[in-house]
Amino acid sequence: MPFDQTWHIRRQTLELLQHGQPPQHGAILARASGMLPHGNWGEREQAQQAAVAQLVHRRAQPWLQAEPQPAQAWRVRGSNGLELTGWLAELRSNGLVRLLSGKAGAYFLLPAWLDHLALCHLQPPGVALQTTIVAEDGCFVLQPVAAAGAQLQGLLALYWQGLQQCLPLFRKSSSAYAEKLAADPRNDAADNPEEKALQAAAQAWYGSDFGDRAGERDDFWLTLAWGSAAPFDAQFEALAQQVWLPLYRHLQAVPG
Repeated sequence: MPFDQTWHIRRQTLELLQHGQPPQHGAILARASGMLPHGNWGEREQAQQAAVAQLVHRRAQPWLQAEPQPAQAWRVRGSNGLELTGWLAELRSNGLVRLLSGKAGAYFLLPAWLDHLALCHLQPPGVALQTTIVAEDGCFVLQPVAAAGAQLQGLLALYWQGLQQCLPLFRKSSSAYAEKLAADPRNDAADNPEEKALQAAAQAWYGSDFGDRAGERDDFWLTLAWGSAAPFDAQFEALAQQVWLPLYRHLQAVPG
């Protein structure tokens, strides 16, 4: 089943559960929208994806006991005149709680990180400056971030730069580099965490025949922009460390 359909079924089921609705309503909605394959296969797929959403929702219960507070607006102005604005919803005394429709990979972590930076920048009274992420593969907490507004301004500047030129910043390869770097700090002079991080990035970029895992370079648009060679230069490392590394350094697995 395509990823976007899988994600949609899980997301829809989670939203129903959070609003006190039975998950069976998700099957009715998915069937009416034409999203499900016909016959027993579609029914099995719906049941399997809904089961994952129910698992995530059950895991999240300890953090969802606190009553949600009204949404609050936030705003950050960059040095280039751009403004980043948004609303923080589902604020609770224990911070933000984000339920993911899949595993805690880069695709889902980045939006949660941006919300977390907004929370730490806004610092609403009576709300803990932490974000709890409940996913298919476990529970995680983003710890408080100092100078979160400055980090958001830095991301705004990168956004403006990216509108004018291609930047070697990639979801899979850059996040793999940063995750490895965060997990493998330098312990002595003989260690070379940057080299290990580049190896992790290369594995994400080139993929692997084992398990038939496609590499990020197989993406048509990335190939068009960068060719087949891995663009792992100093700018790649600097961007990965600016955008992804703070996320992984503030991310901590917790029981749940």
